[in-house]
Order: sequence, then C-alpha cells, then structure tokens
Amino acid sequence: MARDVLLGGSSALLAARLADRLLACGAGRVTIVTPPGRPPARMGGAASPDDRPRDPRLLVVDAGPSGDLPEGVRADAVWLLTGDAGPVPGRDARADAALARSVIARLPALGAAGVVHVTADELCRPHGADARPVDAVVARLHTAVEEEVAAACAEHGLGHRLVHTVSPVDALPPSGTLSALDPAAPAGAVPNTGVAPHTGVVPPAAWPGDPVPAGLHRFLAALRSVVDEVTARAPDYFVTRPLRCLLPPESAVRLTPMDEVTRVLVELADDPETAGGRFRLAASEVVPADGLLRRIGDVYGVRLLPVHDPAELDPIDRLLHDRLTGFLAEPSPWTGCRETTTGPLVSGPPAQRALLRRMRRAQEAAAETARDRQERLPARLVRTTIDVAGRPLTYHLAVPSTVPPALPPAMPRRAPAGGGPGTEPIVLLNALGQGLAFWHPLIDRLSARRRVLVVDPRGPEDDGPASVPGLDDHVDDLEAVLKNEGVERCHLVGWCTGPKQAVRFAVRRPDVVASMVFLNGSFRAEGGHDDLDTPYERNLDYLCRTLARRPDQAGRLLRLFGGEDPPASRPGEVLALTNGALREEVRAPFLSAQTLVPYALQMLAFWDDDVSAEAGQVRVPVLAVGAEHDRIVSTPRLRAAAARFPSGCFVHLRGATHQCLYDRAAVLAGLIEEFVADPAAMASSDVVAGLAGEVDR
Repeated sequence: MARDVLLGGSSALLAARLADRLLACGAGRVTIVTPPGRPPARMGGAASPDDRPRDPRLLVVDAGPSGDLPEGVRADAVWLLTGDAGPVPGRDARADAALARSVIARLPALGAAGVVHVTADELCRPHGADARPVDAVVARLHTAVEEEVAAACAEHGLGHRLVHTVSPVDALPPSGTLSALDPAAPAGAVPNTGVAPHTGVVPPAAWPGDPVPAGLHRFLAALRSVVDEVTARAPDYFVTRPLRCLLPPESAVRLTPMDEVTRVLVELADDPETAGGRFRLAASEVVPADGLLRRIGDVYGVRLLPVHDPAELDPIDRLLHDRLTGFLAEPSPWTGCRETTTGPLVSGPPAQRALLRRMRRAQEAAAETARDRQERLPARLVRTTIDVAGRPLTYHLAVPSTVPPALPPAMPRRAPAGGGPGTEPIVLLNALGQGLAFWHPLIDRLSARRRVLVVDPRGPEDDGPASVPGLDDHVDDLEAVLKNEGVERCHLVGWCTGPKQAVRFAVRRPDVVASMVFLNGSFRAEGGHDDLDTPYERNLDYLCRTLARRPDQAGRLLRLFGGEDPPASRPGEVLALTNGALREEVRAPFLSAQTLVPYALQMLAFWDDDVSAEAGQVRVPVLAVGAEHDRIVSTPRLRAAAARFPSGCFVHLRGATHQCLYDRAAVLAGLIEEFVADPAAMASSDVVAGLAGEVDR
C-alpha cells in the first residue's frame, strides 16, 4: 500500500469511495484534486461541506484553470479517475484531459512509483461519421489520454494500469456516509464490506447537473432533468404519456457495485504482476434493459417505453436521448484488455428497486440543497448604488462563496481557481424590463469560481420619450460599473436586449472586453426588412408604436401580452411553454399601464439603434446561443448576426426557450465557462457543439 496517494479527475464519487478504502488500508495521506471547472472542494465537489469530523490524512485541493496541480503536491501513487459525465460531457472530458496531462508533466517531481488510469468504458467506444459531435469528442479525448499515460509511464520507468469500469453504481444513503444497509433491505442488495467512514467524503452531486458516473447514474440524472423540465411546464404531462428510450434490441446493463469496484482497483494496484496491463471491470451478470426500465419507472413515477427506431422519438423523448452520453454503449473494442468481473451483484428486482430508491433519495437531497442555495442567492448578492451623470444606478455582485481548503506548510495558499480578485469577471447584461430571477440559477453556478457582476438597464425617469435612456446611456452605465469595481478586462454575457449593449461597449472599449456571449440575443432594428420577426415581435412593435402615440390606450392593449401560454398538447408545444416558476416574472412589463408605457418607450429606443454595422469592428470571440423554441426573439436573425462578427459562432440549444438561462442553467454555465476559459480556442460552432448532446450548429 502506497504511503501517499493522489486521486484526481471528474469521478468525485469514485474518489470518495476509494479514499475511504485506501485510508482504511493504511495510506498515509490521500490528496483529492478536483479538476478545472468543477465546484471548489468546499462547495461539495469532493469533500463534505458540513462540520462532520474529517480524517486529517485527507486533503482536498483544486486544480488550476488549466488543470495545473498546486505546487508541493507529492504522491507515491497516482490515480486518475475520469469518465464522469454531466450535461456538458465534452467539457468534463476536456477537464479530465487537462488534469491528466498536468499530472503526466509532473510525474518526475511527484515521486510516484506508478499511475492507475480509470475511465468509463461507455465513453471510449469509437463512433462513425453519423456520431454526435459530443460522443466523438469524449471518446477521442479519453482514449488519447490513456495512451499518453501509458507512454509517459514507459518513458519514466513507472508501472501503470489502464482500467475501464462498466456502470459503477453506488447504493449509499443521501448523507454520503458509508454505513450498513437498512435492516429492511431485501436480499441481494449491495452489501457494505465494513470499510470505516474515515474521510467524511460525500457524493459530489451538490448541484443537480454535476458530472455523475456513466451508466445507470447517467441515465437517472438525465431522466430527472427531463422530467423536472417538462413538469415545470405541464405538471400532468407524464400522467398519461410515456417517455420513450432508444435502446438496441435485447440490450442489457451491467450494474457494478462501487464498493466492489474500489476493492478490485486496490487489488490491481497492489499486484506487481498487473503493471502495464489493461483491464475492463464489470459485473459478471447482466440486467435486461427493458426490465430495468420498468423498475426505474416504478420508482420515478414515469412510464418508460423502450423503442428501437429513432423515428419513434418525439421531441421530449429526443431531449432524454440527447442527454445520455455514457449510457448503454456496447463494450469498447479494447485490444489486449483483461476482463475482470466483480461480485456480489445487484441481483433481482427487489434489490434493484432498493438501489434505485436510494439513488433517487440522493438526487432529491441534492435538488433540495440547490433550491436552498438559490433561495439564499439574493441575500448573497452585494448591492451597490453609484451616481452616473447625476442619476443613481444600482448593480449587483456575486463572488465565490468559498475559501481555500487548509493546505500543509509545503503548499502555498491560493484562492480557488478563477475566483481571485484579479481574475477576469463575468458581467451579465440583463434584458429591458426583466428582473434578476431569470438569472439566479446561472449566477449560482457561474459565481462558484468567478466574480459575477449583474447590470440591470435603467428605465426612464417618467412617461416622456425624452427621459428614455438610449443604448449609449446604457453603455455609459456599464463603463461606470466596471470603473467602480476596478475591472480592467471582463467577459460580457448578454440576454435578449443585452447583446446590443455588449457590442456597442466592445466597440467603445475593446481593451476591456475579452469575449462576448449572446443568449437569445435580439438584434431587431427599426427600418430592417429581413422578414425575420417572430409573431411576438410583430405584436410588440404594434403595441409600442400605438402607445407612443396614444399612451391612454395602455389599459386596452394590456390584453395583447402577459396572458397565459397557448394550449399545448404536442410534445414540442409543451417544451415551448414558459416554466411555471417564471410566469409572473415574464408578465412584469405588462402588469399595468404604469409599467407598460415606459417599457414600450424603452423598446422603441432599443429598436432605433442598429449595431449590425459595428459587428466588423469587434475582434474578440463571440458565442451566440439560440433556442429552438424561442417565441420572443428571432433565432434566425441571431444566427445571421453572429455571422457578421469576425470571430463569431452560433450554436442552437434543442428543446429550449427564451428563458433557457433559467431552465438550462447547468448546460449554459458549462458552455460559458468553457468559452471564457479560452475564447479563441472555442470560437467555432464545431468545437462548442462537441460539448453537449443538446447543442448543435
């Protein structure tokens, strides 16, 4: 048994279980390194955020933005635990690759005698020309890193083991502590082997949408996300409708208990005869997929229907399929590997239902934690009011709510990667007439590692057109906010009307802007004749122009907007509905004549200013994100606008609405974080579409 061990990679759940086992077996110190882009350690990425005692031999540290290890880390043995996947699997694979390459470059300095590289077999199968970009990217990265690990170990004379796991499952209670099974657990359930809970390390799903192991965990995470998104729009949708799952005929799943995975991994690492070997670690028996789907449906209250033809999928079914990177893949054609089976198995329907109930309880606990944190977000935002040209302007700041974990004397302290005061912040530019509630889930995620500034556009001082701020006034406000915060360079993220403000500011202050992201950006301009208006935009144009002439008509015209969504019966129509939690927020400008008239004047001023001719002057990378079911602004116009920027790219979010920053916060946070980390490298729709299954060009 190695004295000091380093565990690094996206598989935080496996790292937690392996740390427990290694410490129980006599390891001197276990250092868990969270990869770039994951929540910092004290936000639930790997270690318990509560006050439970933790084994002093456990250390949790964060990798740098490029995967670099903290200085001073030493290890007798290195484990690279990769292959977990979340809503943005391509980003998770890139983070794993960055951390692995950093470790490889540091092998001589680490003092390690060997490396064990573990990844998910489901993510390593080759894909043909018809493969989704994300699947090809993930497979290519994981297989390339495996070969790089083997080559580096050979160069330095170190032993290595390459291991593929097949659907590891964890039947632990939501608290995340290792404990005996419930007394009422049925026969055949995954037993506990008596490993003591030394570390207090907990499962990593502090946020729904964080990476989870491939296989069953991945399926349940995708299922939960789809069910939650659909029922937020149509609560009774799944009462009468099934959710179809695309499966090959006679497909099966191997459920490999996580405790058995860690036992076999430690045995392989301790056996000198296994050095240089390749191993596929899976349960010896298979579970028919159709039976497992029935049991999942029983536990989740959704009828899951297996189908074999992609043509049978409706838009909601396809959304589930888009999110299933790392589930039910055929074994990878890995040459020269040794098949290694485990036991005991999760055998029999009662044991599988017990396992599924535990996994669902863990999801519910994570979702409750996320809800509580988001409810506390407004109190965490720092509200600042400044004077701009004699008028007060209020903006908000969110900062990383973590502190660096305690480091040993040999390791220097540093702020969480991306969270230091000198890091380029993300500046969010809100839409005209809308509140901050739309942004809360995205702010919660983005502020884990960076400062996030939120700038609301100011409204008119009265009902007269002369008091309506123009685009240049909003740019003045943004410049004043950045000056007050001492921001020398930043990334701009604008929603709806916000991108126009971003473009004008980037032209005025190109030295300050590092990149721009347009979320469902509106580039509508007065006098434009592209015939790309949505019905909403045409109706809003009529309303605003009428009110500019006849403000007394506001009460009558309120009926045009702010009502209920049209009836929806088809799956695509359901996806286009507004999330129930946002329906009052969406109506905010249309609640009364007192709010409607100023909003109408603001929109007319917005349309009067066309920035399309300025796009060619913007030299920074631009990512434009459109939504399939955006009823508010024209997605085709946004696509055309993105093409006018020299370094602009456009991607499409399938099944999403204008409010995707709320509904798809996990996906958008991943896309934004990956983009701003290296805008030049990501400024291509092909590259961005390789990050997530629900993103296309």
